[in-house]
Amino acid sequence: MSEPRLFMHRLALSLGRTVGELFASLSVSELGDWMQFDTQAGLPDIAAQWQRAVGIATTAASHGGTLEAKDYIPVLAWDSKPATAQDIAEAFTIGR
Repeated sequence: MSEPRLFMHRLALSLGRTVGELFASLSVSELGDWMQFDTQAGLPDIAAQWQRAVGIATTAASHGGTLEAKDYIPVLAWDSKPATAQDIAEAFTIGR
């Protein structure tokens, strides 16, 4: 896979969208901004977030927690509702 195509897949994972949706909706300028953002700050590592979330969910379950791993990943936990700082803090607090 070419580097630009690989970037589009990483961006799609980060935004919770498909590559096709990105191609249909991103302007060249916005895509350039995302590439610059990735160079300067880096896109989130979704695989690493899943690994952490599974560990948190497992630990929480051993203490009576009932949330699934996806509930511990802020970009996935609230569907179309933007996560607030309080939502994120609560999602990553074990034993709630």
